[in-house]
Amino acid sequence: MTKLELGTYETAAIVGAGSSGLTAIKALLREGFKSVTCFEKRDQVGGLWNYQDQNSFNQDDFKLDLIDLNTEKTKVLPHKRRLSSDHSDDDVWKYISPVYRNLETNTPRPLMELKNHPFPEGTPLFPRKDQVLQYLIDYSKDITQHIEFNSVVVNIIELKDKKKWKVVYRRVNGLTLGGSIENPLEPDLSIEVDCVIINSGNYEVPYIPSKPGLREWQAKYPSSIVHSKYYDGPEPFGDVKGEIVVVGNSASALDISLQVGNGLKKKVYKSSRSVTDVPGRDYKSIYVEKVGDIVEFFPETKTITFDDGRSLSNVDSVVFGTGFLRHYPFFQEINKGDKPFITDGIRVHGLYRQIVSFYHPGLFFTMVPRYVLPFRTAELQSSWISKVLKKKIELPDIEEMKLDELETLEKNGKGPKFH
Repeated sequence: MTKLELGTYETAAIVGAGSSGLTAIKALLREGFKSVTCFEKRDQVGGLWNYQDQNSFNQDDFKLDLIDLNTEKTKVLPHKRRLSSDHSDDDVWKYISPVYRNLETNTPRPLMELKNHPFPEGTPLFPRKDQVLQYLIDYSKDITQHIEFNSVVVNIIELKDKKKWKVVYRRVNGLTLGGSIENPLEPDLSIEVDCVIINSGNYEVPYIPSKPGLREWQAKYPSSIVHSKYYDGPEPFGDVKGEIVVVGNSASALDISLQVGNGLKKKVYKSSRSVTDVPGRDYKSIYVEKVGDIVEFFPETKTITFDDGRSLSNVDSVVFGTGFLRHYPFFQEINKGDKPFITDGIRVHGLYRQIVSFYHPGLFFTMVPRYVLPFRTAELQSSWISKVLKKKIELPDIEEMKLDELETLEKNGKGPKFH
């Protein structure tokens, strides 16, 4: 039996300052780490809860290039906000999150609360997006000195001979076009640390399932295909003359169907291949009609066929609420090797309990599982990781960790439900 060779851990890098990153900072500090540095590409904490009004951006930026989607080559780029008198050039580069304008949580407030940090009195049972963001800002007030804001991680390199990790990061500003290019006037920076915790990559790259005729449809009607990441509200659908189809059974697909249908009193066809996995979210509406999974797109007649035998003509808008691909572009060397974390983006490979890399000592992930209580799970995983690093919790043999992944694969399959 072979044990994972764990070193002495005193310094750590954390990628992402959402709820997972913030709980990781606190957990490591509690365990006495000498140095903890968190890299956040946005200008404040909160991760995906940082809503951006999409009307302040060029809408052409949100058109989907189906050729580049669904591959490990996809790049997540910042979008340039339209300049106004109160914005400097450094302030216009923003990373769009999947949070839309009227979003409320689908998790009750008591199940979201982090330890010793309740929501303010009067917060509704299902908080609004801005209330969640403020909650995380308040939670982070005593640890912001450990966060490098406006800093996007571009490469993470394992230094095996030194049992360390090199984290290369880039400032997000006008010189680097929002962190998308390296500029000699603003060169990339780096630090070396004992371990790295990844708290990002789950809600960046839109996933759109491959369907016959979809590429041809998107080429002919480029503005008619949209992913839920770029949905902001029902108003744009008020001008749609033809039929509206929303695809998926996620919380976002259900919300969008209801917001467009009930909000505009317009018929919406919700396409899915299974009963929703989201507890309590199988809503009914006189404006929302359920249809089967899409079989094929016919752009010449603007017709879509479904596996329940139905077809729908005069379709003008299709919204895919079909989730996201896993995305860790900063593992440039590892993902090119024979044991990559990411292949097709559907799942993450080589993790014990979906947390510990058993091929790369000192590397950990949080919030990889999908159907969990996010804040509570992040807090528990961060605490567990910190105790593993300080050898207060012993990991099983590598062979046992690999078997755990194989058993999960056998139980859940290799698709999105693996996580």
